[in-house]
Amino acid sequence: MTTIFTVTTLHFHDPDYGVSPRTVGWYPTLVEAVETVRHNRGDIFETSYTYAVITELPAGLYSLPIQEIWYEWSDIIGGYRPCERPDEWTRRGIVTVVGIG
Repeated sequence: MTTIFTVTTLHFHDPDYGVSPRTVGWYPTLVEAVETVRHNRGDIFETSYTYAVITELPAGLYSLPIQEIWYEWSDIIGGYRPCERPDEWTRRGIVTVVGIG
């Protein structure tokens, strides 16, 4: 099966307003996606994207994620560190690619 690994950054607003996800890119391997997030390549944090998620997606239309790997920004280390899926996003459902850019 052919899969891709998308990198999506998320900024949570107040509960009434919602969340701002932004899929910033994709990679053919998990290693490349993890390196991008862990090292904040291309400044994907952009001073406001508190969370990042790597989503493995199979080829095809309306594909559902195979796996998600979540990260949270840490000012202490100046980068993203692994975390559990945040409650704010669990209430909203599955992260999927909606476009890149």
